[in-house]
Parts: sequence; structure tokens; C-alpha cells
Amino acid sequence: MSSPTLILVAAVLGYVYLKAYTYATYVAATQSTPAWWLSVLGNSGRSAVIWMMLLHVMTLALVSLPFAWILDRIYGRLALYLAFGFSVAICVFVKLQALSAHFAKASPLLQGLWLFDVLAVLVALPATVWAVRKWSSNYRIERSRER
Repeated sequence: MSSPTLILVAAVLGYVYLKAYTYATYVAATQSTPAWWLSVLGNSGRSAVIWMMLLHVMTLALVSLPFAWILDRIYGRLALYLAFGFSVAICVFVKLQALSAHFAKASPLLQGLWLFDVLAVLVALPATVWAVRKWSSNYRIERSRER
């Protein structure tokens, strides 16, 4: 593919990844904490927050998996850099814009959750691209090729 086409594909993939991440996060946020989970830690508030963060990280990982595979197949060695670029762009243009005015006024718990969320977004797609690149193939011809 030519360079302008690859740039256009990257822009479209980044936009679709942002929309899929946003939709999946909203769906995960609407799920209630299961009753069996609330009894695990004893404190229902702490249990609910931990459940919410675990569900968010799992959602982020599941959304990142198909995009990581697509990026790896189209961009090869550049996929990791492009994935990190997507993650940084989401954090800078979405996360920082949304909470920069309210971060100083928030409680330490909310600040910690926000920082954890930003870290999860920064790491999820690049780590998934890295994992996809490291998985071995079942095809002998593909295993022998150099990446």
C-alpha cells in the first residue's frame, strides 16, 4: 500500500478504536457488581470500586485485541509505535481534556482511579500488540519467517 493510504487507514483505525473503547467502557460501567463479589472483600464500597476497575481493564483488553491483530498484520514492526501513538492521542485529546479542570478538586480516591485509568489506556493497546507479535503461529512457514 502507498504511504497516504496507510496514513488514512491508521486514522480510520484510530477513530474506530476510540469509538469502540468508549462504547465498551459505557457498557461495562452499566454492569452492576455481582453479589458474590461484594462478599469477597467485606466492604461493599471498596469491593464495588475494585470490581469496576477490573471490569474496565478486562473490557479495555478485549477491545484492544482485534485492533492489535489488525495493526500487526497491516503495519508489522511499526504497529507497536502506532498503537502507542493511538493510546497517547486518546489520553491527550480525550482523557486530559475531560478531567483537567476537575482533577485538583477531586478526592484522592477519584484522582487515583483517574490515574489508573490513564495508565491502563496507555498500556493496553501497545501491550496487546506486543503480545500478538510474540504469539507463535501454527503454520510452519509463518514461524520460520523473520519479523
